[in-house]
This record gives sequence, C-alpha cells and structure tokens, in this order.
Amino acid sequence: MQQSLLQVVSGGVPRTWSVPWVEAWRVGEPPALSSSPREVRRLVDELTAILGAAGTTN
Repeated sequence: MQQSLLQVVSGGVPRTWSVPWVEAWRVGEPPALSSSPREVRRLVDELTAILGAAGTTN
C-alpha cells in the first residue's frame, strides 16, 4: 500500500528522493549536515546543484 501511494504521488514530478527516518529530528533535535545520513547529504547536494543551475538562467 505505501509503495503504491509513493508511486502515485511521485508520478507527477521529475525527481524524488528517499531519506531514512531520523527519530532525533522528529523530536526536535536540530539537524546537522555533517552527521546526517548519506542520503540526506546527497539530497542537499543535488538540490543545491538544481537551485544553483536555476538561478543562472534568469
């Protein structure tokens, strides 16, 4: 059920990312990129590249 919902929701966008659950963030601990899971660091890197590229076209 959850996987099919993910497919429906992500079907309308060009890119999606999956990141692990971090319980400490859920309870209010501020995230630190240096100690974040690899998938989160990869997401930040990719979004930075996308936003940087988008900013150069205007």
